[in-house]
Amino acid sequence: MKTAKLWTSNFRLVILASAMGTIGAIAGSFALAFLVFDKTGSTLASALIVAIQLLPYLLLPVLIAPLMDRLPRKAFLVAGDLANAALLAGMGLWLMAFDFSYVGYLALSLLLTCAACGKKTVSYAPGNIPTAKQEQTADTRKNDTAETGTTKADGKQDAAKTEDKTADDKKPDKQKSADDAKKAEEDAKKQEDTKKQEEAKRLEEQKRLEEEKKQQEQKQPSAPDPDPAPAPDPAPAASVSLYISCATVLNNMDKCSDGVKDIIPADGVILSTTVTITEGESVMSVLKRACGDAGIPVSSSSNYVRGINGLFEKNVGRSSGWMYCVGGTFPSYGADSYTLSGGENIQWLYTCNMGADVGNTYMG
Repeated sequence: MKTAKLWTSNFRLVILASAMGTIGAIAGSFALAFLVFDKTGSTLASALIVAIQLLPYLLLPVLIAPLMDRLPRKAFLVAGDLANAALLAGMGLWLMAFDFSYVGYLALSLLLTCAACGKKTVSYAPGNIPTAKQEQTADTRKNDTAETGTTKADGKQDAAKTEDKTADDKKPDKQKSADDAKKAEEDAKKQEDTKKQEEAKRLEEQKRLEEEKKQQEQKQPSAPDPDPAPAPDPAPAASVSLYISCATVLNNMDKCSDGVKDIIPADGVILSTTVTITEGESVMSVLKRACGDAGIPVSSSSNYVRGINGLFEKNVGRSSGWMYCVGGTFPSYGADSYTLSGGENIQWLYTCNMGADVGNTYMG
């Protein structure tokens, strides 16, 4: 619990005023007693002046205390001091203007004592002297009053701000729309710039990665190219042997037509050679190509050979003509239908009696 402070500023003022008033009252009482004794020469009269000053202290506090509880005490204190001053001033004027009157001084002394008693009663009444708590409450009220004034001032400022804000809020919607459109345009421009920057960074990063990859490839030794596989040796060309003979005519010279004897070789051999063939080549094609290379004329039609080197069928009798055999065998189909594969031995033989003289027993 907080202890109340006694010697406050108000308490000191009350004590000072009470002390001065008490000193003045005592001095005035003695001065009045001496004045009465000087004028009357009677100690009884002087004693009565002093004694009558004690009566208000016995009766007056009991009578005026209830009234003081209901009325402002400060007014009693001030009124008491003013009454004392007026009575003392009146006493001085009385002495200056009128003769001495014991009854008048006796009444004046009683009035002065009543005023002093009322003042002391108010001064010493409980609760008259403000405590520290009361002073703190008074200070708080002052501060609250000041704060209230400040709050009011702040309220005015807030009201002014509110009015300004209201005025700002009442701006035309057109201006707000224009600001919004401008802001949207700025945001779109910022987004576009951001996209451009990101695209530039992406391209730069891609370029950097490509350069690094290129540098790494340059640093790594390139693998030697593998040696090309050797080309396969060409397959040996297929070939056949070709033999053309009219040796049977030598034994039948008497049957020869005019001029035939002159074209018959002495040994009867017209051509003996080896011919390189191509795939799918026939006996007829090999005969024509080989004879063409040797300058030997060949007369043929389709699969049938009529004459070689000027020697034709029936030049040596009616049963004479050319036959061919492959590997000693006389085929039963034309020379153009016989397909060669390589390595064959081809013979073209002139017969004088339907093949019997060349070994073709089937025809003979």
